[in-house]
Parts: sequence; structure tokens; C-alpha cells
Amino acid sequence: MASPEGFVSAFLFSAMEKGRKIVIDAPLDPVFLKNIKNLMAIYSKWWGYRPISVVSRSEAVLATEPSGDEDGNHETESGAGLLFTGGADSFYTLRNFGDVPFKYLVNIHGYDVPLEDESRFAAMSECLEVVARSVGAKPVRMRTNLRQHSRFSRNWSRGHGGPLVAAAFMIPGIDHLVISASFPYVYHQPWGTHWDTDHLWGRENTSVSHYGAELWRTDKLVRIKDDELVQQNLRVCWERKGEGVNCCRCEKCFRTMLAFNQSGCLDKFTTFQSVALSEVADSLSGVSLQLVPIYQRYMEETDSVGLKRALQELIDRSLESGQVVNAGWRQFISRLRLFLFRRLQRAS
Repeated sequence: MASPEGFVSAFLFSAMEKGRKIVIDAPLDPVFLKNIKNLMAIYSKWWGYRPISVVSRSEAVLATEPSGDEDGNHETESGAGLLFTGGADSFYTLRNFGDVPFKYLVNIHGYDVPLEDESRFAAMSECLEVVARSVGAKPVRMRTNLRQHSRFSRNWSRGHGGPLVAAAFMIPGIDHLVISASFPYVYHQPWGTHWDTDHLWGRENTSVSHYGAELWRTDKLVRIKDDELVQQNLRVCWERKGEGVNCCRCEKCFRTMLAFNQSGCLDKFTTFQSVALSEVADSLSGVSLQLVPIYQRYMEETDSVGLKRALQELIDRSLESGQVVNAGWRQFISRLRLFLFRRLQRAS
């Protein structure tokens, strides 16, 4: 189903980056137009892009009509939709978002999973089907080459919010879209999906919200660790160093396995292979600086002498890798270390 707001959402960031206006023939929702002006103001503050003009050539009045199914026989059931990847953030949202159940779980082939990776998307589709059936939602699979476009490939971390919302705008029935938080409030980093911006993609009959920023991802993992559905379907890997659902060799897999290992439940997760965590730590050249305090926490908490040694050496390699730590990074890491230390004190 064509959606003019969907097309604008998909290309707004790219147009701002290039300094080009958007002209569309269809009428645009006035609430949406007002919202994106505020959104562009934030993008300008974050990244220095100038606001652009978004123009509709049509003066037609917007009307919302009931949508039918493929045969046109029934009205589409309205409800909340969740962008679902099978990862920690989306599983946490699925299990904790209010009292209203999701009617749609949406996965987009071409964003997290490249279009050419058909086998991995088939596995993701199977996971989506199982999880949706378990919670009484409708699985929705979409396919797009938008991320492969040259205007998106370089700055996807900044510009992916609009394309995510655009996909949902194309689905009849979603009246509220939920985007799972990647970062917590304590880490105020400009990002393509953010608590300051996600709600500004909303339109008259479709609201958008950002959920889960009250917790770090590691804390979300602790909250969902005993959930059987999560244990059998969680998939966090994006580097794909192996053939499994989770390669168990990349940094993100390793960090996730550490969280479950500390909680004593790693062996319950069927999507992770049995590996020696100390050997995985030794194989990593380093981790990004913002993750160092998290590894510091795991190093301090573990009772395994071998893993403690491996984590300490990984931390040392990361800090000595030649990356320049500016004053802002030093201040952030210092604040984060203090935050984690105080939380450990409260827990003990």
C-alpha cells in the first residue's frame, strides 16, 4: 500500500544530507509535516544539516479508508506494530511493553540481513513465525534494497530511523509503531533511532514511540534470560563469522554470552554454541571504547581466573590500540565507570 509519508520518511535524511528538497505528488498529513520540521531542527543541531523543503503538489484532502485483506473481503485489524529482529532490544520490548499486545511483528530483509543472504533471512523468517504465533501477532516480512543505495550506505547509523518508519507506514493496520532503544538515557549519543526523535515521525493516524531506554542492553538481557521463547530464538549476531544463528565469535555474540554466563544460564540458550569464553576473548583484537566499562564490570564479577585474565587483557588491548581518547570520551567513561560501580555497590 503506497504511503506518501512513507516515501518522505525513507528519503528525508538523505535529502537533508544532500541539501535537496522533496517534492511529492500525493497529499501529506499535516501532523506529519509539522513533526518533521521539529525533527529536521534536531538533525541540524546534531549533524549540521540544514532543514529542507518538503512540498506536496496535491491539494487533495487526506482521507482514511478501511483497508481490506488480499481479497478485499475484510477490514484490516488495527493495532500496535513492533519492528522485530529477534535481538535483545526487540525481545525486551516484546515482553515488557505495556498491557496492549502487539498485533504485528515486522522484520525487514535488506536492513540487518543483506538481501543476498537468503539462508539467514529464511532462518529469521522461521524465528519470526514462531515468535509471532507464540504471542498471537501477525508476522510481516518486508524486502527492500534501500540500504544498498549509495546515499544510505555511508551514514546508515545516522539515517536509519526514517527507513524503519517508512516500512511500517506501508503496512495497513499499524496505528502505533514501537521502535526499540539501542542506547540508554545515560548515553545521550545522536543516532538514527533516538528517544528525542522517534515520536516525531508520527502522523494523524499512526503514532511512533521509542521504548527501552531506561536500561542498558546488558540489563535487558538479565530481565529476559529466563524466558523460554527468548532462550530458543534470540539472535544477536551481525558479523556472521560462522554458519550458526549466532557465530559465537564476534564481539556482540561474546558480550551477550558473557551476560548470560554471569547469570548462570548460558547453557539454556540453544542459539549459542558451547565455546570457551576465554578463548573468544583472546581472539578479539579489541572492543570499542564505550564498551570498555561493560567489560570491566564482567571482569570484576567473574569467578573464573582464566576468564578474568582474558578480559583484563582484552581491556588493555582496547585501551592501547592507538585510538585517540579525547576529553569528551574520558569524561563519559569516567561517569560510566562511576555509574556501574555504584550499581554494583547497591546490588551487593
